[in-house]
This record gives sequence, structure tokens and C-alpha cells, in this order.
Amino acid sequence: MSCLISISENLSGYTQSANSMDEILIRDFELPDDVKAITITDENCDYNVYVNSSLRWNERNAAINHELAHIKKQHFACDEITLNQLENEVR
Repeated sequence: MSCLISISENLSGYTQSANSMDEILIRDFELPDDVKAITITDENCDYNVYVNSSLRWNERNAAINHELAHIKKQHFACDEITLNQLENEVR
């Protein structure tokens, strides 16, 4: 299952923070049990969010919102901030 989100149409409030990208593609994917979701940018600067397909609906929504918070806070453009700092910003 995949879902394509146009950042300018469906995620108001995210447009300012993520102006270098056009789309967010959300896909269910078989991931290790301890990984709820992961976001990877591609060569077009689009965000590809992979959500653990074994999650229940409420866990899936929480994982997607968590990944969207990383996108909004431009964590993919940061290279001097530690992973723990990035995670704490979206909790």
C-alpha cells in the first residue's frame, strides 16, 4: 500500500519547512520489529516514508506523524545534530 502526498496541497504548515521537496510517498514495508518507520530522501529530493507493515492502525498513524515531524523540522538537512537531539525534538 502506498500513499502520495503533495506537500503544498495536503500538509499546510509543512510547506515552509520543506520547500526543497515536492512530495512525500508513504509505503507500508516489512521492517524489523524494533523499527516503526524510516524516511529516506531520493534523487528528486522527495521524501519516502516506509512504515512497518505489522503496526496496528494507531501505531502506524503515530509513526507517520513522527516521520512528518522530522520532515517539518528539516532534520534531513542537518548534519551537525546528533540522532538523539533530532528524536527529542519530535517527541
